[in-house]
This record gives sequence, structure tokens and C-alpha cells, in this order.
Amino acid sequence: SQRSALPNGMKLVLLAKKTKGATVSVNLRLRLGTEASLQGKAEIGQFTAGLLNKGTERLKRQEIKDSFDKLNAQVAIGGNAEGVTATITTTRDNLAAALDLLAEVLKKPNFPSSEFEEFKLAVAGRIEQSMPEPQAQASNAMGRLTDETPVGHVRHVATMPDQIKAIKAVNLEDVKAFHQNYYGTESAVFSAVGDFDTASLKTQLNNLFGSWKAKQSYTRIPRNMKAVAGQKVTLDTPD
Repeated sequence: SQRSALPNGMKLVLLAKKTKGATVSVNLRLRLGTEASLQGKAEIGQFTAGLLNKGTERLKRQEIKDSFDKLNAQVAIGGNAEGVTATITTTRDNLAAALDLLAEVLKKPNFPSSEFEEFKLAVAGRIEQSMPEPQAQASNAMGRLTDETPVGHVRHVATMPDQIKAIKAVNLEDVKAFHQNYYGTESAVFSAVGDFDTASLKTQLNNLFGSWKAKQSYTRIPRNMKAVAGQKVTLDTPD
């Protein structure tokens, strides 16, 4: 494999090889923010990542999906306040167009208000539906038991009622501001495996992402596990 970086610092890991059907898989990981700058922004970051593929300045949600489908590109985009991962599997001939479309989705989302409200209802609804379930209650209790972060920390595990309250408090302007301030590629990592031309891909990546910098810097947040003594926890469920 070939390792290099774009002038803005975005790391590249490229392994070009012949594959059946000339397929190629790429992965782009955007890493966002710092422990301090992400304080109180967990839900806002979750919404921002979840709404990226719901519309751009040029395309509606269905048009984005149809465009990727026409390129025979299997695409997944997801993440949270700390980062976003986008993966594409397509063919050599369609890779350039698929990357162009991915860049548009990541860089120019327009966050339609209707999609925002629908997403908010869906996220809050999933938690509300899971609240009576023993498995969901146990998972949340376990997370809170081993969580050493304070309230407001981007990784803090809140109670399910508090999660719903925080989700309902997110507003659209917060989401737009989060994208403008935290998204960029100077700390990103891009990898590609399969049938592609290395020189052409590097040139395209530099054109698409080489000048895309976040206003907020990125610093990795350490992940620690709280030492917890064994104990018995009783949870009451409605039934």
C-alpha cells in the first residue's frame, strides 16, 4: 500500500490492485473537534451527521440516492459529534463521479427544515419506544455505571429521559453552525482498495478536499474506562 498526505494534512492510504468486476472500495473518516470545543454538542453533532445525505444545495434526498444508484455505488454515511465516516463501493469507471457526489454531500448540505424535524421525531421516538424495554434500560444503566465523564461531555451517558430532552432542544441553526465550524479534512483519513489509478485519485482528492479546513481544530479525546466494583442493580419496568 502507498501512504501519503495532501498538503492540508489529510492522510491517504492507497492500495491499487486488479479486482473482479473492477471494483474499488473507499473510506473517508472526518475527525472533528476537541474535548473542550465539543462540550454540550453531542446531540448537535449527531444531527449534523445524520442529515448530511438528506439534501444538498443542488439535490434533494431522493436525487442523491438516485445519483449514487446510477453509479452502481453502495454508499454509507454516518457518525456523531466526534467524526463522520463515509464508505463507497463502486467500479473503477464510476469512482470519480461517486467521489464528486460524496464531496457535495459532505461539503454542501442544506439541512432542509422538513428533514430536520422528521429526523428529530425519529430519534426521540426510538428512545421513547425503547424506554419500557428491559434490554434498553439495562444497556443505559450499564453505560451510566461505567461512564466517568461529566454532564455535557461529548461522550456522557445520560438517562433516557434526559437524552430525549436534549434531542428536542436541538435547533436547526445549531446544526448549520456545527457543520460550518467543525467539518473539514485536515485531520481526515482516506483509504482506497481496489481498481483505481493512483495519480488520478490523488489529484481528484486534492481538488475536492485539499482546501477544506475546519474552523475548529481536532484533538483526539482519550477513551478511559471507569473502574466499577461488582454490584446488583434493580430496574423497574412498567410490565
